[in-house]
Amino acid sequence: MHWVHAAAFVVLLGSGLCLYLPSLAEAVGRRPLLKTIHVYTALAWIAALLLVVAVGDRRSLRATVHELDFWDSDDRAWFMFLGHLYLSVIHPRTRHSLVGITRGWVDEDWALAHHRKWAEQQPRLGGPEH
Repeated sequence: MHWVHAAAFVVLLGSGLCLYLPSLAEAVGRRPLLKTIHVYTALAWIAALLLVVAVGDRRSLRATVHELDFWDSDDRAWFMFLGHLYLSVIHPRTRHSLVGITRGWVDEDWALAHHRKWAEQQPRLGGPEH
């Protein structure tokens, strides 16, 4: 049954991103359908979680809650990963670095501000923004 939970999460993530990000919403083009899918998947997911709490194995549920209450090294690693993901995708001052990773170029002003020594050694080729 774990695959059902994972599938619902993927549907919620995908539909939520398409609803939140204008570029994805335009690419999909069926926003009302995505909104309906997102809402009903969320309701089904919540109902399933409530059902697990109501009639599930309470001992196992308590053990899981106990495990979630304590952070270990794996949790801290996921925390560092989420922080880097935020900085590379969402944070406006550092989002340019993702362009450098994925496309192989960065704005010259950004490079000078963040990696001056490296930027000063590069030939002035003029990226796509010049």
